[in-house]
Amino acid sequence: MKRIEKAEGALHYLEAAGQFLMLYGIYQLLYCGVEGNDFNQPFRGLWLAAAVLLFALLRIYARQFILFFAGHFLAAGTSFFLAATLLGEYPVLVLVFLAAAAGISVWQRYKLDISNSSWIMLAYAVLLVAAAAFAYVKEMETVWKINYVCGFLQILLMLVFHNKCEANRFVKMNRDTANLPAGQMIRVNRMMMGIYTILGLAVMGIFSFLPFNRLFSAIGQGLLSAIRFLVKLIFREGSGEAVSEEMIGEAASPPVMEPSDPSAFLEALSKLIGVIVAIALVIGAAAAVLYLFSRLYRAFYEKQQTDGDQKEFIGPPEQAEKEGRKKREARLPFFSGNRSQKMRRIYQRLILERTGGKKPIPETSTAEEQSRLAEIDGEEKRRELVELYRKARYGRELCSEEDLSRMRELRKALKHSRQS
Repeated sequence: MKRIEKAEGALHYLEAAGQFLMLYGIYQLLYCGVEGNDFNQPFRGLWLAAAVLLFALLRIYARQFILFFAGHFLAAGTSFFLAATLLGEYPVLVLVFLAAAAGISVWQRYKLDISNSSWIMLAYAVLLVAAAAFAYVKEMETVWKINYVCGFLQILLMLVFHNKCEANRFVKMNRDTANLPAGQMIRVNRMMMGIYTILGLAVMGIFSFLPFNRLFSAIGQGLLSAIRFLVKLIFREGSGEAVSEEMIGEAASPPVMEPSDPSAFLEALSKLIGVIVAIALVIGAAAAVLYLFSRLYRAFYEKQQTDGDQKEFIGPPEQAEKEGRKKREARLPFFSGNRSQKMRRIYQRLILERTGGKKPIPETSTAEEQSRLAEIDGEEKRRELVELYRKARYGRELCSEEDLSRMRELRKALKHSRQS
């Protein structure tokens, strides 16, 4: 048991060291590769070391996967903010990036709902990719690299986080038939996070040596030349003129534009193609790393069929269905839903309107107690309102259109009586 605990602690330090190397690679990519600036000032190095130390402490001692994101964004965001502030380059965009990173970190720290965190991470990744595209079009090299790197890492983190949650959910739903217990599953997850860190570091190292601007510009120019070639072929074919080899050669080699007469449209189109290629490369690299991660994960986790028998694992699918139904019913959508949901929504609005937020409504109170707290006028109306709510709550299939109309009439009548 002590050996397992020591190995588990070593994995924590391995993950922290790997993340430090990843941040150091980002630091080298963003700042040391820019010409004309001296990045050896002691304050920036100390701040980066302090940020990474903060991240390592959070990751090692928190023992929550959510803090992985908080530490990453706080460390990377603060180091980017300080470096860009000392450089005096694009402080507004860096401030926006820091505010978004801090907001996401705080949200994921206290809002532990898996679905909400996934949607927030997806929105943040889209925001980073859009910012990178904007900075690339505006030729802001530093901002472009920052958002490109952070967007790439955010996509990877989101996908790994989703896989981890799915694996934990599988173990939770199949405790009797799962090959690995929950504790061992957690250790496997941490080991895979260490492997993921090494993979991410390798991918970032490869991308750090790629000439981004030249690569995307060359691809964009090549696609633009192909578009020009196809357009000329279509127009000449439509005019009835025979297409000769000289024409094809002229179309394949685009004319050199004079400096005094630049084509803004073609230049913007070339940059747009470059942005699309960049986004495609990010998604492709993320998908490749995710595929490799899943293959390694299956090698650790999947059951080995040694006896040739195809085993069928019996799990409780009703549990997942009930949880999903409870979440859907709790939301009570404003513009959709069946008759029972609409009746419950009308009842909730009526109770809130009658109390006006002045009287606290206990969560454990019944419909009878809630109607008394709301001071419904008339004993008959109050009883009818409670009966309709109970019918909508417990006998959803029995609700009719007349019941829904009667619930609306009661709300209007009670609302007018309160105003008078």
